[in-house]
This record gives sequence, C-alpha cells and structure tokens, in this order.
Amino acid sequence: MKVYRVTHPSELKERPAPASVALGNFDGVHRGHQAVIAKAMQQAALLGLRSAVMTFYPHPKEVLGLVQAPAYLTPLPDKLEMLAGMGLDAAYVVQFTPALSKLTPAEFIEQYIVGLNIKQVVTGFDFRFGHKGAGDIHTLARWSREKADFAFEVVSKIEQENHKISSSRIRSLLKAGEVSKVRDLLSRPYRITGLVVHGDKRGRTIGFPTANIAPAYPYVIPRYGVYAVYVVRGKHRYPGVVNVGKKPTFLQGDHPVSIEVHLLDFNGDLYGETLAIEFIDFLRSERKFESIEALRTQIESDIRRAHSILLGSTNV
Repeated sequence: MKVYRVTHPSELKERPAPASVALGNFDGVHRGHQAVIAKAMQQAALLGLRSAVMTFYPHPKEVLGLVQAPAYLTPLPDKLEMLAGMGLDAAYVVQFTPALSKLTPAEFIEQYIVGLNIKQVVTGFDFRFGHKGAGDIHTLARWSREKADFAFEVVSKIEQENHKISSSRIRSLLKAGEVSKVRDLLSRPYRITGLVVHGDKRGRTIGFPTANIAPAYPYVIPRYGVYAVYVVRGKHRYPGVVNVGKKPTFLQGDHPVSIEVHLLDFNGDLYGETLAIEFIDFLRSERKFESIEALRTQIESDIRRAHSILLGSTNV
C-alpha cells in the first residue's frame, strides 16, 4: 500500500492515479469503518480505479483543543498496518492543522478530492468536513450531481444491539472494561503494542513473573483491572493475564498507569522486545490486598479463569 503524506496546502510531487476513496478518521477501524472501506474497494474494482482511504492526523479534536490528552484506539502506524492488511492500494494521510480546519467545504473538495484525482468518494452517513463541520453527505452528493467531478456513495449506519457502532462507543466500553463487547464491534480484539521494559520485578518474587509494557503510542487505556489476554510475540501468540492499573497493594498515592502481563506456558527473557496485548475478557477490578499471600491466591484464581476462557480448561 502506497502512503501519501499530504500537508496543507496540498502539494504532491506526483499526481495520484484516479482512485476510489473512503473518507474518514477511522480511529479504531471498527465494523462501521470496515463497511465504508469495503464499499470503496468494491467501487474501485467496478470502475477500474485504485482503492484508497483518506484519513487525518493528528485527530481533528486534538488540533482544535477539544481533548487535553489525546488517546487513540488505533494510532497512525497501527491504522496503516490494518489498512494495508485489508488490501488497499493507497492511503492519503492528511496532516490536520488549524489552517486546514478553516477551509470551507468547497475549498476542501477542490483541494483534497478534485485536486487529488479522486473519482469515487465513499463516506459514512454522518461524515462532516470543512470549517466547523459545515459540509456533510448532502454537500458531497450535490457537488457530485451538479459538477460530476466524482461519483459519491454513502454507507448507512451500522448497528450492534440497537446502538450505532462508533469510535466513541468503543472508547466508553473500554473505560467500562467491556473488552468482549469491544471485540465484537472491532471484529478483532482491542490491542495495545509496546516495549518490554524493566519494572520493579515483584511478580517474579511471588512466583508470577510479568513483562512490564511501555505502550508505543498514546492508546486508550481500558478500565483498571485484570484481563484475560493473548500476547503476540512475533509470529507466536501466547495466552496470558494482564493487570492494568496503579498496583495499590504495593504503591501509595498517585502513580503512572502500569501494564504488566504474565504469559501462561512461557519461560524466557522478554526485555527489549515488542509485544502486542490483545484484550479478550475482563476478570476483575484492580484492588488492594491485605497481604502478599492473599494477592498470590487471587492471581492463581485469575490464571485459572483466564486459562478456562482462553483455552477451555481449568488445568494449569
């Protein structure tokens, strides 16, 4: 997949080939996003165009100061990896800036659709663009109908349990620890990738060595607690148990969030390696234990439950 890094004003050294493009932020690349992208790919095949997406980075809410600490479901490198895996020919990554946010809908269309040789546009039903979101699907449909610079298709709302599938809903579910529901909305487990760094090594002293994960990007962090997970290490995938939180049994006061994972059926040194944590199910909330023995007993129970969920057996 060819990646075009587009800055404002739009200036590319080469004019892209005619393309069918899905427009959107696509944070999470959830099932709703997947439907929009699939439609763009279908139209590309039908019309003999390249298949592509156009996404924006940083997220507009970050640039416009609508969020203080930006966090992503799929940071840009993860998003591009997923899009490439879907078989797209190209991705336009448009750098979102205050100047770009001030474009009128007509200016955006002229510069970033017509100007980039996009012949087919596909969006979700609620896509908005231009200064203060003044442009919408009706704006695009009218331009397509009156000026015929490009064809336009809209993908209807995709729902799960009578709720729209959206990035906002997925964020809310993660904050509630509902990672199994998130898995259904994403059509895959929620994933955090990071480097294994040195921690306090307490897990090893109580019989459950853990890998301390430093997230590679500003991910949305799920609710503090313990989860059954899979750990992806290269081409291998291991069952495990992860604790997300501030380790109240050992630490007092406010501390940075830690992500510590214990791999089942694994022995070895992981320091310096990059691992991906796939969240499968919520086991329990994080809490303070009165003794190390009480904590050890609870961890044994957590491992049995995770083993049952992940491998269908309580024998560990």
